Amino acid sequence: MVLFLDDLIFWSNFLSNLLATIIGAIIGILGAIFIDKRIKRHKKSQEMWDILNSLRDEIGKNIELLEQIKRELATPNYVIYYNLQLSTWEAVSSKGLTTLDLSFLKKINHLYYEYELIVRKINIQLDMSFTPLVTMPQFTQLRSLIVGSILQQCDVLIKESYEVLCDIKILTESRKV
Repeated sequence: MVLFLDDLIFWSNFLSNLLATIIGAIIGILGAIFIDKRIKRHKKSQEMWDILNSLRDEIGKNIELLEQIKRELATPNYVIYYNLQLSTWEAVSSKGLTTLDLSFLKKINHLYYEYELIVRKINIQLDMSFTPLVTMPQFTQLRSLIVGSILQQCDVLIKESYEVLCDIKILTESRKV
């Protein structure tokens, strides 16, 4: 009789217990999915924040280097031995930066493309200075052409770099990342 009474109590509570278990499992799963999505969104936002800060620092350093290049190339026969920093964009450009505006990404990509061009010109001017070209009568003319091209591109790049820095500042201040 006691066994039968226990079975009766078990079966009378079975449906309510089953329903409570199912509701609890559904709420738990949905809650876990919601929390996981929030964590992933926050992590992606933090990653974009870090990328933008790294780009800001690197572009700021490149502006300083471009201004230094302009000053030093104003001195006749001065040879630039250093280059711009390109490592941050090289590291992050292959990532899917989908949270950033496409026009902003194009602007950064164009800026770094121009950085690469000036780096090539700087390398040419360096190579020219340590080759047999130095003894040629046309060396001064060739050097002035490459130096003039570098100086002209420096002015444009400084302006474009400041524009990108302003865009980064707007993005980071609004936390639209």
